[in-house]
Amino acid sequence: MLYSRFSPSLSPSLPPSLPPSLPRYGTDALRYSLVTGVTPGQDVPLSMEKVEANRNFANKLWNAGRFLIG
Repeated sequence: MLYSRFSPSLSPSLPPSLPPSLPRYGTDALRYSLVTGVTPGQDVPLSMEKVEANRNFANKLWNAGRFLIG
C-alpha cells in the first residue's frame, strides 16, 4: 500500500490523489523513491522531500556518467 501525506492511502480502486507537483521531479526519482528502503509486503510512505532528494541523487549519477563518457 502506498501512503501519502495528502491522503490516508493510495489504492488502485480510488482516484489518484498525488500532489500536482510530482511531475517536476521526474519518473526516475519517483521510481527510486518507491523501491528504496522497502521490503516486499511493507507499506510505502511517500513524501515529496524524499522524492526531491532522490531526484538530486539521480542527477548526480547522470552527471557522473556524462563525465565518464565525454
